[in-house]
Amino acid sequence: MLFLCNECSSPGRFAKISRRSERGYKNLETGEKIERIFSLESVIIIIMIDYEIPKTLKKALYSLMPSKLILQTGYPSSNKVYLTFDDGPYGELTQQTLKYLKEENILATFFVTGEYLKRHPDIILQTLSSGHEIGNHTFSHPQSTHCDVKKTWMELLSVNRMISQLTGALPKLIRPPYGKITVAYLMFALVFRQTIVLWSFDSNDSFILQDQQFLDMID
Repeated sequence: MLFLCNECSSPGRFAKISRRSERGYKNLETGEKIERIFSLESVIIIIMIDYEIPKTLKKALYSLMPSKLILQTGYPSSNKVYLTFDDGPYGELTQQTLKYLKEENILATFFVTGEYLKRHPDIILQTLSSGHEIGNHTFSHPQSTHCDVKKTWMELLSVNRMISQLTGALPKLIRPPYGKITVAYLMFALVFRQTIVLWSFDSNDSFILQDQQFLDMID
């Protein structure tokens, strides 16, 4: 999954989503530290998002949220593409991906699930040592709209804890399965000072069986 900078005037570069500094957050484009401040308007929008409203209106509401809380797209002026991978680590497949990224000098962000993290903790460490970023993609990848607040928080807390125990630091980024954001996710991100990351282009590689289909789609 990618953040596409459609208005870039020159070929873009691949980049990972920036790590957060110890105090405040870094702007993905400039690298400058910024403080996370949320207004009353943001809280109202959080409440509104949980109601059954048209998808187009919900997307418009997301765009009003501070980018430090929800990140939907890259920065056109940065000339970068933010490459992300979901659901792993998948053992040999993820190792092959890391090898390819290293050969091409590409950094990326990997949103991992707790179920696979338990199987391959060594790959998480390998991913970080290669300079990539790790994000929280829940423990069992449930459909967020089918989960109550307790279930959502347990899913996210367990992965936060696992990553923290393994690496010594909490992840800075969250990606809800299927990109479905609920109030439980928004409040979790506020409390734990994490950023919810979506995407602007989905490869749909989970559903494509032939290489040519994939190449035709991204052409």
